[in-house]
Formats: sequence, structure tokens, C-alpha cells
Amino acid sequence: MAEARPEAVRPGELHEAPELPKKQLVMTMAGVMLALFLAALDQTVVSTAMPQIISDLGGFSQYTWVTTAYLLASTAAVPIVGRLTDMYGRKWFLLAGTLVFLLGSVLAGLSQTMGQLIAFRAVQGLGGE
Repeated sequence: MAEARPEAVRPGELHEAPELPKKQLVMTMAGVMLALFLAALDQTVVSTAMPQIISDLGGFSQYTWVTTAYLLASTAAVPIVGRLTDMYGRKWFLLAGTLVFLLGSVLAGLSQTMGQLIAFRAVQGLGGE
């Protein structure tokens, strides 16, 4: 007699997830909270440092684009990355996003012009989804 096979779980359906060991659960939550902390820290650091950045790079007429570039890139990336994570899993997208965000942060810190800063803030937005 053939064994009964469980039905495949379809997207959007609820299913029981296996229970993780406590150490793995704590490490997972710590990683997710650290990634969220990076994004929150980035927003607060840039807003408090903007007067000094503007005076150093001399781009008062473009200062609003520093924040807008981040928001536009993040807004465009979220639905795309969200769908891809539904299809392929979240772990590698979270790690890749964090790396892109950190790369954008390093490049933004090394910016010599307002144009570079705006472009690198957009890179941060892609990673900060």
C-alpha cells in the first residue's frame, strides 16, 4: 500500500514551522535586529550630519536629494525583493542587502561631491530594503 504524502504548501497558506533550538533562535533574532539597527542608524546619522556635509560638499541646492535618493531606491526595491524572497528564501537576500547597504555607506562616506553622495545614498537605499 502506498503511503499518504502530505500536500505541498502553497504560497500564502499557513503551515507549522519547525521549532528552532533556543541558541539558533536567539542568533537569528540578533542578526535581524542588527540589520534593522543599521538602517535606523543610517537615517538618524545623515539627518544630524547634513549641515556639516552641505558645508563641506557645497551643495545646498541638492541637499533634499540626499534623503530622496535613498527613499526612492528603497521604495522601488522593496516590492521586487519582497517577491524574490517569497520565491527563493530570505536569508541570502538579507545578507546581500546588508552588504550592499554597507558598501553604499562606505562609498557615501568617501564622497567628494554632492552628486556622488546622492548616487551612493541610492545604493544604500537598494541595500536597505
